[in-house]
Amino acid sequence: MLYLSYDKPIDQSNLPALNASFDRLKLRLRRRRILSGVCGCLCFLLFTAMMILGSVGAFHRFAGAEYAAALDSLPYVKKVLTAAFQTLPALLGLKLELPEFVCIGVAVILPPLLCLPIALLLRLLLRLGKKPAPEDRSAEALLQEVRELSARSSKSRKANWTLLSGFLILAAFAAAVVYSLLTVKPVSEEWDVKFILSYLFIAAVGFSVFQLLATLTDKLLELFCGLDAQWDGSELIEDLEAFLAGENPAPSEPAPQAPPVEAPAAEEGTP
Repeated sequence: MLYLSYDKPIDQSNLPALNASFDRLKLRLRRRRILSGVCGCLCFLLFTAMMILGSVGAFHRFAGAEYAAALDSLPYVKKVLTAAFQTLPALLGLKLELPEFVCIGVAVILPPLLCLPIALLLRLLLRLGKKPAPEDRSAEALLQEVRELSARSSKSRKANWTLLSGFLILAAFAAAVVYSLLTVKPVSEEWDVKFILSYLFIAAVGFSVFQLLATLTDKLLELFCGLDAQWDGSELIEDLEAFLAGENPAPSEPAPQAPPVEAPAAEEGTP
């Protein structure tokens, strides 16, 4: 969560400094939204591609020779799987028992790590860019802007790519499974209800796993690249309201005055 420091209590002398601090906060939030969009897009592409490769490769390995042969009949499938899980580990000097599951694990860690230098470069370029001129707002105008910005930024950053990624991975994995089943025809030409329900259950579990891993990847991305754009301005709103209330107090009713006291009349003959 982002924080905004300012002198308390707010008065006319420190109001210009508060305006300047608020402008800097708006720039930080804008930079983080840009970084989130760029890094989120890159993370989505890398994670989705590696998860599709790992999940389809795991099915290719464990489904059996007939199903593997069915997938190998598709264009480029055998070449891609061989390059990813045999040639590449050999070039790196690695002997992996289950490279497909290693690929799934790397899909969670590698995209945020690759996005880290990109985020640092973008942050530097955005800082060097032309900054808007500072605004000289009144306390009323500043309070209105603080309320609007706080309403937009009070919640934590929510990634919008994880759900789409889960559906794409599930679609690719399901396409591989269905194609191999249609090619091999392991049961009969007519699929019974139990057979279909079992695969629907597997699809639901698979989607939940894909979604969980995508959410974990995005959390790592947010942590590595500093993408959190949450800001709660409730305290500043209260201080500004208190300042405005003190600056424009409500007119008070005049205090009741005591009736005039008449001096006792002087007696005759008294000097």
